[in-house]
Amino acid sequence: MEEAFTPLGKGLLADLVAATTPLRPFDADGDRQRGACPFHADPTESLYVTSWVWHCFACHSGGDAVRWIMRSDGVDRNEAIVVLQRHVDFHR
Repeated sequence: MEEAFTPLGKGLLADLVAATTPLRPFDADGDRQRGACPFHADPTESLYVTSWVWHCFACHSGGDAVRWIMRSDGVDRNEAIVVLQRHVDFHR
């Protein structure tokens, strides 16, 4: 059975990304941020992060919070979900 997508929190992905790379806002409403991509040498801040997804326009990596954890921690999807759940529980 497929479960409906439930947003976990507006700042969740930005919090996860900011633990790896500094981010700075780049629009007036603060919903988007950018920074240097930690997955390659990035002098131009090619990494863009919204409330729900991230994408690097230089190395073309991207995804959601689970994919970020998979990529940054080098874990599989199931382990990334466990890490994400711990993060959510910690910040409740």
